[in-house]
Amino acid sequence: MESVQALLAMYDGEQFQKLREKTETRFVIDWKLASFALTDAIMCYRQLGYGLDLNRKEGVGMTIFLILLSVRDAQETILNRDFVMTLIKDAQDFLEAFDRVITIKSPDGAMLVPVVLRKGKIDSEAVDKYCVLFYRFASTMAKIDGNVSGTESEWLSTLVKITPSDGSQNDVALSEHTAEVAEENSRKGTPASEKQERVRVVEQNPEPGTAEKELAGLIGLQTVKTEVSKLSNYVKMQQLRKQKGMMSVPVTYHCVFTGNPGTGKTTVARILAGIYRDMGVLRKGHLVETDRSGLVAEYVGQTAVKTNKLIDSALDGVLFIDEAYTLVQGGSGDSYGPEAVATLLKRMEDDRNRLVVILAGYSGPMKQFIDSNPGLRSRFNRFIHFDDYSSEELMAIFRLNASKYDYLLDHKAEERLRELFAEAVAVKDEHFGNARFVRNIFEKVMENQASRLASSTDITEDKLRTILSEDICLGLQAK
Repeated sequence: MESVQALLAMYDGEQFQKLREKTETRFVIDWKLASFALTDAIMCYRQLGYGLDLNRKEGVGMTIFLILLSVRDAQETILNRDFVMTLIKDAQDFLEAFDRVITIKSPDGAMLVPVVLRKGKIDSEAVDKYCVLFYRFASTMAKIDGNVSGTESEWLSTLVKITPSDGSQNDVALSEHTAEVAEENSRKGTPASEKQERVRVVEQNPEPGTAEKELAGLIGLQTVKTEVSKLSNYVKMQQLRKQKGMMSVPVTYHCVFTGNPGTGKTTVARILAGIYRDMGVLRKGHLVETDRSGLVAEYVGQTAVKTNKLIDSALDGVLFIDEAYTLVQGGSGDSYGPEAVATLLKRMEDDRNRLVVILAGYSGPMKQFIDSNPGLRSRFNRFIHFDDYSSEELMAIFRLNASKYDYLLDHKAEERLRELFAEAVAVKDEHFGNARFVRNIFEKVMENQASRLASSTDITEDKLRTILSEDICLGLQAK
């Protein structure tokens, strides 16, 4: 940080002195560093064509960004609607003042922070990570109203081009942009050959009883385990009543899984499919995993055909649809998602004895999705929420991965990992990767250990197995 701030000092001048008077009492981080980041953000705001219209969702998004950057206890501030409405007006005044005060432009239209940091020969990995995070910020701004315009799509493409780097993080931005273009193409009906479809079939372990044992062996997820156990017991009792000639209550097997990424929703869906098979609810109990891309087709009228074909592959098993709410987030011009939903609902009725559907995604959007359609609301009334993992559970997941691949943590390495996971949990947001975060950390630690040992001339089995504290990087951003 000291080297960065020393580098920023070269930009001292009357303009930044004026800005400092406006910001030094408000910004939590160093005022100059915040100014550069804010310059990039406002440039992005302008390039996306939003102007100063803070009555639009994009403008509210910009206001929230300003709050996060400049106000202490930002999370509590955002939850205070009256205060936010006041800050929207303050933000408009601030942007107008910014335009009058700041005239610095980065060369070649590139973002200012990467230009400055590269000029100072700051670690290229840190620069790359900033570029990826900034791309995600721009992408979020572009998609905040549920529609990506031509201007917005062009700017996102430009962002990838104007942040050249030798690091792999820029490839992440490129791959994310490619995925977003594919998602937008699916809304517009781009031919399937130009999209990457997500469809995966997972078969069950043929040994009966393994599913319940696997569920019990999962780390954390106590609420989920309790809910699945209650569902399982309820099904068994209704089956027993039927066997004894008693009246039985119809059981709804379909579920909605809500929660953040990496909390085990797909894993539990596969396990639940196995439990259904063991109870005789499903004959095969395999899992077909997909998302919007596996359901919508390239032209109007063909989505029903494609959806029916996918459902056929899931018969006698479970169809798992991740981020299901994207089927109705395309706006009034999207006829593909609603066609897939209508087809799905009809097949759920026609094949009610052979098909179980599990929908998954973030809690808020999933509730809105279910409430948007009476057919969905009547068929999906069982919600199971997946809580984020605690720092101790993240540590247990890391240990499990290490044990699986015959690695051991020394005492100091374990202490550093505990610090890393505690910090990650303390600052997490809704996009926190949970188990995926642990997996990324694990892979990076393995790379660090390999680099450390590569220069050694005496590599023993014990050295190959042991993870040391220097292999743990507390600054990892592996969401």
